[in-house]
Amino acid sequence: VSRVKVATCGQYQTCQECLAADDAHCGWCTLESRCSLQQDCVNSTEPLFWTSLSSGVQQCPSMNIVPSEIDAASVAQQNIGITIHGNVPQLIGRDVYCVYGDEEKTPVTVYENNSSQSQLVHCPFLKKDKYSTFLVDKDHALLTVAIEVLNRPIMWGNVTIYNCEKTGQVYPKTACRSCLQTKWACSWCVTEHRCVSDRAHCNGVSLNTLPQSFSQCPQALPTYIAPVPTGATRDIMVSLVNSQLLEATVSANHMISGAMSYDLRP
Repeated sequence: VSRVKVATCGQYQTCQECLAADDAHCGWCTLESRCSLQQDCVNSTEPLFWTSLSSGVQQCPSMNIVPSEIDAASVAQQNIGITIHGNVPQLIGRDVYCVYGDEEKTPVTVYENNSSQSQLVHCPFLKKDKYSTFLVDKDHALLTVAIEVLNRPIMWGNVTIYNCEKTGQVYPKTACRSCLQTKWACSWCVTEHRCVSDRAHCNGVSLNTLPQSFSQCPQALPTYIAPVPTGATRDIMVSLVNSQLLEATVSANHMISGAMSYDLRP
């Protein structure tokens, strides 16, 4: 008589896939981060090491990170706080790390939480000089954060690193609009033509006069311009809206060899 495994638990890559498969033999082995038979999971008879189908997908390990968004232009973020939910064995006394991206990792401090099953941890965040490596040619990046136990990641979350100043650089033709339409709190400095994360960084203007939404951005209204022969010069009128803070008027516009140039005078 031979024993044959009838379950194929190994084909499921995540806890959600494992428990949603409706295979009564399979469960999630948390500290090994794999779907397995109960007898194949180390310490599976102890609480929270192995999650069965009957426990439900809602007991899969998950995490919430605070803050979830980090401003690259602000003071360096010292730590992030993580709340761990679901069936995860007690982490106090274990070697636990936060892993950022593909390589950087920092040791975790685990705190006792007597009010619920959730576990609370703190991780030192990346050094500020590392932020720029995630923001090459873009204004924000999604950084994956993993909790690693015994050299194995067991759950993942994300932190967004953003830089308002880069928004105006990445989208130069719609700098003001793009700045005020970001998901994070950016402000547009009209007179300096730049996007900032702190309104107080806009020099020489009252904070109450700054645009509150993209519809208040300074812009030129569409105007029909008759064709101009190559090499010819013609003065044209340009109508501006929301231009009060520009403290300038368009004094002359020149069409030279097909290129438009503007002279702005206060």
